[in-house]
Amino acid sequence: MDPRWGAPHRLVVIDGPTTHAAWDIPFGDTTVGRDSPAGLVTDGSVSRRHILVTRHGDRVVLRDLGSTNGTWVNDDRLRDQARPLFPGDTVQLGHVRLRYDTPAPQQPQPTRFGDVHGPVNTGSGNQYVAGRDQHVAGRDLHIGDRITHTNDYDASDEMFQGKGFGRFLMIVGMLLALGGFALVGYFFMIAFGSSIDDPVGQNPMAAELVPGVPILPVGAGAFLLGGILAGIGSGMSKAARKREERRGGA
Repeated sequence: MDPRWGAPHRLVVIDGPTTHAAWDIPFGDTTVGRDSPAGLVTDGSVSRRHILVTRHGDRVVLRDLGSTNGTWVNDDRLRDQARPLFPGDTVQLGHVRLRYDTPAPQQPQPTRFGDVHGPVNTGSGNQYVAGRDQHVAGRDLHIGDRITHTNDYDASDEMFQGKGFGRFLMIVGMLLALGGFALVGYFFMIAFGSSIDDPVGQNPMAAELVPGVPILPVGAGAFLLGGILAGIGSGMSKAARKREERRGGA
């Protein structure tokens, strides 16, 4: 069945005392004139029983009822014949002009990402769909519907995905930080009586990496410096990778 069947078909006043007034055309026969339907046309040039409007489904036919000042459809005057109306037709009753409007035919809606059902491969990320909710992991998917987005990107990924000198600096910084962490850990093992030989007896602060170089300050400094270098390198690496991706997508 046509989806417009049963939907509003109407006459809208576009020129006259009641401009913008609209009347939904019912099924069957209806007499239209100065007195009916109430409020549609009130101009004295319109007869009390001016036209007969007949609707069957989405088909509307108009007939003049011997009006005093006549009826026109698209500038063609009606005599005794019935005239079917089509969307956009203008109807003139005396000095009043109306337009026949119908609902626009429904167009097939394009499939949107939010209407997908079932698991979908989204490239570098993964998508899990339950009803209309989407749970996405990854950073390369951009959609407009309601989603729950989990970004699984980690700064340490730049060690494997990064570009340029920043990647090298990040690796050096992480190795330096790991070395510093190991030295600090060794210091605490000495301080709390580890089974590791303690060359300085009961004074862990005197433990030295090499003669004259205490373990704790060197370890802590290496850990801090390594973290700073790794952070700077990660930012440089990410920026270089982004520039390369933009050039590749251009």
